[in-house]
Formats: sequence, structure tokens, C-alpha cells
Amino acid sequence: MSRSKALQYYIFSRLMLAPLMILTITTLIFILMRATPGDPIDSLLGPRAPESAKAELRSSLGLDAPLWLQYVRYMGSLLRFDLGTSLTTQGQTVWQIIQQHFPATVELAVCSMVVSVVVGVGIGALAASKPNTPVDVGGRLFGIFTYAVPMYWFGMLLQLVFAVQLRWFPLGTRFPLTMPAPVGPTGLYTVDSLLHFNLGQFLLASTISLCLASP
Repeated sequence: MSRSKALQYYIFSRLMLAPLMILTITTLIFILMRATPGDPIDSLLGPRAPESAKAELRSSLGLDAPLWLQYVRYMGSLLRFDLGTSLTTQGQTVWQIIQQHFPATVELAVCSMVVSVVVGVGIGALAASKPNTPVDVGGRLFGIFTYAVPMYWFGMLLQLVFAVQLRWFPLGTRFPLTMPAPVGPTGLYTVDSLLHFNLGQFLLASTISLCLASP
């Protein structure tokens, strides 16, 4: 089999397996959410809420239906791209919450890719140019460290040091509260600051995004 045909077969097989994978993941999420200890109604209303209020909310959420029916409704909503309404953010739909945080996610993902490519390729090229030297060993140790350490834990550790202790970067926000944040049509602070020709905001937004993407 030629390389082109092998590549086509690989892509085709992955595309055919994608629906099965999505179905498996969504089913596992449904099962785990139902198998988690505790009553979601108690977490929303509190354990001391009247039973009538609990029953009304449970009925409105469809949690009093049989498990198979809940699963059918769950999958039907996903197929219609209906993610429901959040119960913890004053009635916002899930799509509204995603749209609200999507620009920050895109900006962070792009900056993470830039940092990963620059640092990874740079260290890899430097280590490869000096095999069996301390530089090569250091590059290997760096790769093992970044692969083994959970990045979410390392990111929270960096936030604790640089945002909480040193107060160099904002915590819980994308921009310092003491400064006006870039406003624009895209929601991307780096892009909107460029559209308004505000170099200071662009440099600050880029620095914050790159530092947050470093973990």
C-alpha cells in the first residue's frame, strides 16, 4: 500500500470512528453524572428546602423520569445542539456562556501553540545540535518534566506565585482591573487593541496571554 493510500485509509477510518467515539464519551458523561454521589437538587436548593420545591424542580429538570428516558432526552438535546440553561448563572443558556468565554479560550489556545512551538522546537534543536552533552541531557529532562507534570497543577502553582504572591498578573480576569480592557467586535484583546491602534493594550494583553499560556 502506497503512502498516499495509507494516509487516506487512516483519515477515513478516523472519520468513521469519530461518531462512535462521540457517542461513547457522551454516554460515559451521562452515566458518571448520574452515578456521582449526592442529589443535584440538594446542591441547588439546599438540604433544608421544602420537599414540594425539590419535587417541582426535579420535575422541571426531568430528573423524576426513568433513567432510559433521561438518556433519550439527553441525546436528543445534544443532537439538536441544545445544551440547556445554566442553573448557576442567572438563567443564561450554556451557549451564551460558551460565547462569552470563547474569545479568551481562542486567545489562550493560540498563545499556547506559539509558546509550545517556539520553546519545544528551540530546545529540541539545541539539544540535537549538541548530543550527549549537558545541554542534551537538560533538554531530555525538560521534555520528561513537561510530559509528566500535570499542566493544570503547574499552571495553578504559577498563578499562586506570580498572581497572588508577586501580584504581577491579574487573577481571575483577562486584564488588570485598574486599567480599561480593550473593547471591540472580536472579543480578542490582542486583536481589538490592534484595531484601535492601542499599542500599550496590545503589549499588555499579549504579555498576559503568553504568560498564562506558558504552563
